[in-house]
Amino acid sequence: MSKPRIAVLGMSHETMLASPASLEWTDITIRRSWDVAGRADTTGGMIEYLTQAGAEVLPLMFVGCQPGGPMPQEIHGALKKELLSRLAAELPVDGICLALHGAMEVPGLQTSADTDFVLSVRNLVGRDVPIAVGMDMHGHVTPEGVHSVDAWSGFRTAPHRDAAETGAAAAAQLLSVISKTRSPCTAAVRIPLLLPGECAMTDSDPTRSLFEMLPEIEAEHGVLGAMLLVGFAWNDVPWGGMAALVTHEDDADRAAVLACDLARAVWSRRHEFAFGVPTCGLADGLEIAARADEHPLYLSDTGDNVTAGAFGDSTNVLREVLARSDLSDVVVLGITAPTAVARCMDKPAGTVVTLTLGDDHIAQPPAPFTADATIAGTGQLDGSDWVKLKIAHVTVTLHAHRRMITTVDHIRALGIDPRQHAVYVVKLGYLHPEIEDVAARSLLLLTDGTANLDLGHVAYEVLPRPAFPLDPKMKWTPCPVIRDSTGGTKRTGSI
Repeated sequence: MSKPRIAVLGMSHETMLASPASLEWTDITIRRSWDVAGRADTTGGMIEYLTQAGAEVLPLMFVGCQPGGPMPQEIHGALKKELLSRLAAELPVDGICLALHGAMEVPGLQTSADTDFVLSVRNLVGRDVPIAVGMDMHGHVTPEGVHSVDAWSGFRTAPHRDAAETGAAAAAQLLSVISKTRSPCTAAVRIPLLLPGECAMTDSDPTRSLFEMLPEIEAEHGVLGAMLLVGFAWNDVPWGGMAALVTHEDDADRAAVLACDLARAVWSRRHEFAFGVPTCGLADGLEIAARADEHPLYLSDTGDNVTAGAFGDSTNVLREVLARSDLSDVVVLGITAPTAVARCMDKPAGTVVTLTLGDDHIAQPPAPFTADATIAGTGQLDGSDWVKLKIAHVTVTLHAHRRMITTVDHIRALGIDPRQHAVYVVKLGYLHPEIEDVAARSLLLLTDGTANLDLGHVAYEVLPRPAFPLDPKMKWTPCPVIRDSTGGTKRTGSI
């Protein structure tokens, strides 16, 4: 038997519809051919597994985007055209691995952008070529996606530490499907439960226990895979909420039972979901920081969380830190401030400049204040200019473009040690793994902004109602969408 030819490609963007941070080409990283391989991400996991399994691997292209506002139609169209062109040039193939996020939105589409891409791939390759998807747990699925995909795998850790494992699981399922003579069956249940990711961290219950159910489900004979999605609750979309999916080799009814059982388990614990990291308001958080004896202490400016799609331009936390003389060793990272950066880039270290900060907020009303700052360094991070300033007792980095500072290497690239200072303020929600590993302690500051963790600020109009916790007294029964072994989809309820 010849080696199966497997194409690997994908496009990932976590869209926050309310974000003013319109996606630009500078926010996009494109890898082509074998540049897609060798990374500890979803496509890297797919390629490594397929290679070790003896498949002929065709790494085509992967598009990675910074989280932000909706992807413009012209950018989406250009990216999708190239992805599909590269796939068409390699046909025929025996299977396809797609790496997606699941929360990508593009204006003008009648479905999610992830589903649109899946449907485009399906239309290109035909009904008989199996497709496996590896995706983020903060994404969504739609009935059309369930109809078109043969196997699913989603992240099981938040903070995310298993992207490569997710890709490998999707690849393993794909090879299993190729070896069978029948297409698998999938049952998917939309759960009307809205949670910010910080309330569904997998190192604490109930999320931990619920995700521990997945390998138990997969241990049953005939089950190909199980997936639980937290979703992206900030977006007002018809497919919003959580979701439970189970794929079975040949038994649609059993897949439906298992998916409904998983969904009921989630629903039964809906009142237990809570922040997985200690939270407090800004004033209380700075008071804790002033008295803390565990260092480094990392504070997350959650309302301006760039990894959720916020613009990162708020100077509100910086202003409050500067007002406190009892905070003597603070680093504030990642403020988007292009005007201030432009004023500093041609000046040598040691130059004192007077800057007006907070006057170019676009996500919140301007809140200008003036500060005398000493330039401590300049450079580029991911192609964008930055300046490091010393303002009184605070070290702050300003950036010409939105940049996600999520690793210790990012911090070191700014000329800052991620461990030696007492307090760090980051534009994140929960800390990403590398920073979490160096932090002695962390707090979520419940700040205002586009990524406000209080979902009560979202004006839901198209999200199916009722939904919890918006409608706290609602009752609910799971209704699965089922894809049978012929590839047909039976709608027994909405997803």
